[in-house]
Amino acid sequence: MVLLTGARFNWIFHVGLPPCFARGIKVIQIDIPAEEIGRNVPATVGIVGDAKLVLAQLNAAWKDNPVTHGEADWIRSLREYATKNQTTIQPMLDFDAVPIGY
Repeated sequence: MVLLTGARFNWIFHVGLPPCFARGIKVIQIDIPAEEIGRNVPATVGIVGDAKLVLAQLNAAWKDNPVTHGEADWIRSLREYATKNQTTIQPMLDFDAVPIGY
């Protein structure tokens, strides 16, 4: 699923097409001009409105009815990779030699 907010599926987003996006992705698109909804990729859900206001309304609704799900293996692997990466770069973050290196 893709939540596209205030942007368009154009060349920057590879027009929302494979191989960058899976075939049959579900798209929730939020934009001010109604004519942009589903322009290049069909929107499963199109919401016409100011992104800041729409997202504030969604956040308020989700606060009262939160979405819960189990942790998938790929999320766990991302967390492990992030921890490993933090350990790897910590010496560079702490390095304070003069002159500074790249």
